[in-house]
Amino acid sequence: QHHGHAIYAGGDDVLALLPLNQAVACSRALAEAFQAALADVAKNLGLAATDWPTLSVGLGLGHIIEPFWRLRDRAERAEKLAKGNGLPEAQQRNALQIILGIRSGGELAWRAQWSEQAAFEALQKFIAAFAQDQLPSRVAYDLRAIDLRLAWLREDKTHTANGMREAEVTRMLDRARAQGQKISPELRALLLAQAKIQALAKLADTLIIARWLAARSQHALGERG
Repeated sequence: QHHGHAIYAGGDDVLALLPLNQAVACSRALAEAFQAALADVAKNLGLAATDWPTLSVGLGLGHIIEPFWRLRDRAERAEKLAKGNGLPEAQQRNALQIILGIRSGGELAWRAQWSEQAAFEALQKFIAAFAQDQLPSRVAYDLRAIDLRLAWLREDKTHTANGMREAEVTRMLDRARAQGQKISPELRALLLAQAKIQALAKLADTLIIARWLAARSQHALGERG
């Protein structure tokens, strides 16, 4: 259904290749199928809902010419991070972790538990916006620039500091254009809402990952051969 190819499937472990535009949807479908398949087992064992088996998925994204061993290593690291060992217990496992390797050598990350519906909805809306050329890629890098400019405010959560961050993001969005048009009110509202609940640098990474997941060609990523 998602045009993927299983490389290995044994026990509770799966390694597969997937197209960019199907990777997140397939990951969610696998998690839902896993939970449904083991629901009766969990009930028969009398397990509490918090102890039901869950599936954690790691997605390693990279350029097509990147060596396969490096992509596999990235996916394995993503899987470990999806499990969330070291995080508060409520935030462990039952999650999707994405690690994107960009050709300049750096990596960007995104993580959410399957129950964090708002996070997945925001990611999907950003993916759709990039796919439909409604959101310029520059917005992500402008958010990074704002984060650097206001680095001295990162730990300040006061009303004044929040207002300064919001004003800077609002000013940037006022100038942003996609295909010569202003960003839609709905997309603008989503960006402002996300900027209030997560660090600007993290939001910038989310947008860059969304742009990759929406890409139809190398040109769409601004990549060179």
